[in-house]
Order: sequence, then structure tokens, then C-alpha cells
Amino acid sequence: MRKSALFGIAAVIVAANGVGSSVQAQTIDVFNFDLNGTSSSISNAVGTTTYDGIGAYTADSGTYWNPVDLSKSTGAITAVGIQNSQGSPSGTVTANGHSIAMTLGNLNGSGSGTQTASSNVGALLNDWATAGNPSSTAGEFGFLNLPANTPYMLYLYSINGSAGNNASTTFQIGTTSLTATNASPSDDSSFISGDNYVVFSGNTGEIGNTGQAAIQGVFIGTTANSMAYLDGAQLVLGTSSVPTPEPATLALFALGGLALLVGARRRGNKA
Repeated sequence: MRKSALFGIAAVIVAANGVGSSVQAQTIDVFNFDLNGTSSSISNAVGTTTYDGIGAYTADSGTYWNPVDLSKSTGAITAVGIQNSQGSPSGTVTANGHSIAMTLGNLNGSGSGTQTASSNVGALLNDWATAGNPSSTAGEFGFLNLPANTPYMLYLYSINGSAGNNASTTFQIGTTSLTATNASPSDDSSFISGDNYVVFSGNTGEIGNTGQAAIQGVFIGTTANSMAYLDGAQLVLGTSSVPTPEPATLALFALGGLALLVGARRRGNKA
């Protein structure tokens, strides 16, 4: 019986180590985008702050956000030279050396709210690109040059500060639609799922024989007199689910198993 118990404990420890190794081997890349500035149609309204934080995806500690300049917007924008959340060029950290780009299209313009954030969260939610309502053309967003067949999570932030109609914005990727209600547009002190951000998950897929993939979608206002708002985005490549236990947690589990093993040996020696 004693040997069986020891073998069982050892097996648990080995299993814990094995799981920890698989977590460490998993590659997850995070790319953050902070929309800044306004179109020429709004005079002297420019982004005042670039967000510096981890966003709603709390499993990542990186705080670098790529500033997407909207100040020269003519309805379409392509942001290149993208770096990951640690401030490293995307071409050096994604599969096959792809250099990620973010695109925006069919924009009505952009804006900056009068809310000077009491917290850093507002620095992300205080500038936005705008698109139309259901009776007009939807705005477009895309993330290009992605590694193929890779799971992802995409956080899209939407709040329109103190400007315009504080209505909801619907985002759609494929057949999936999610709405940010902007129920408390003046509350930019925290990230609220379904209120000032939504999260899509899926797989990047593949385009032709290029081995490169894209995530593309649209956003539109939900009522006749409203506009749609997009303030920023986080693209997490390598997972489409909640974070798995960290190796440190698994290590504690293994140490507990070792303690049981030592105790069993001591009891065996006393016998």
C-alpha cells in the first residue's frame, strides 16, 4: 500500500511538471492599439494622451500601445510598424516573421472627448474613430499579415466620452455580432465587459497560398441618429480562451506533492 501511495504521489508531481512545461512552451503575443487624434472635420480636437496600461486582458503585463494616428483621416487608415505589448517589433515575435498591420475604413471622422481621465483608463477611451448608423455605411476594421490558423482573442473598446449621442455600437466579425452598450459613458474609471468593450474569439484561418491571415469586421451605430465609436483594440494571438494556470501555481502544487511524499517516507521509517 505504501509503495502504491508513493507511486501515486510521484505521478501527480510528474503530471504537474508536464503541464507546467506545456504552459511555458505556449507562445502568446499581445498587440495593443490606441486610437489618437481627430479628422480635419473637427477643429483643434486632438488626442492628448496615449494609454499606458495592460487593458482588459489582465494575463499580459506589457503596457506598450501602438498609437494609431487619426489626425489625417480621410476615411481610411493603415497603421504599420506595429510592436507587441513589450515594445518589440511584431515581425520578430509572430509566427513566420509576419509584420502586423491594422486598417480602418469607411470612417465618418474621429473625435476626442472633454473627459480628462481621472484614471489612466480614460486615456484609452478618450479618442475614437466614428462610423455611421444602420441607414449608412458601416465602419471597417482589420488586422492583416497574421500567422495562419492561430487562435485569437480580440478586445474592441468603444465609448464616446461626452460627444454626440451616447448610443450603443455593434461590432461584427463573420456571423458573430457583439454590442458595447456604452450604458455609462461618463464612467471611464474601469473596463466593463459589454459596456465599454467586447471580446471576440476564434481562429485566424488562412488566405490563399500566402500562409498569411487576417481578422476583419465592421462596426455600426445601433439607432437611427447615432454613430458608432471605436477607441482601441487588443489582439491576443495564441489563445482563444481564458488564461491557463501559471507555472508558478503548478509548481506550488508539485511542492505539495513532495511534502506528502516526505511525510509518507517518515511514517514508513517509523513503522
